Amino acid sequence: MDTYLAHWFESPFQGIGMFVPYLFYSYTWQETVGILVFLNIRGMMRHDKRTGWLVDGEHHLEHHRRPLCNYGEQWIDWICGTLASHPPVLHK
Repeated sequence: MDTYLAHWFESPFQGIGMFVPYLFYSYTWQETVGILVFLNIRGMMRHDKRTGWLVDGEHHLEHHRRPLCNYGEQWIDWICGTLASHPPVLHK
């Protein structure tokens, strides 16, 4: 359920990236449903240590280990100065 937890200010903007292509392309409702399913599955995979490596190299899982870095996509963190690329913290 971590996929759906966010700050109240962030939540409305999380899905905006899906709607930007609508400015340039038309999608059927079936394609829209497919995109939503894909994005939800991807979000869940980013929060699971068994599949995080497949989706983003565990970039987002590092955020859960160190909550002051790696919030979103690597390129967004790079722009905002929140990208950290140090070894993961090992929990006992």
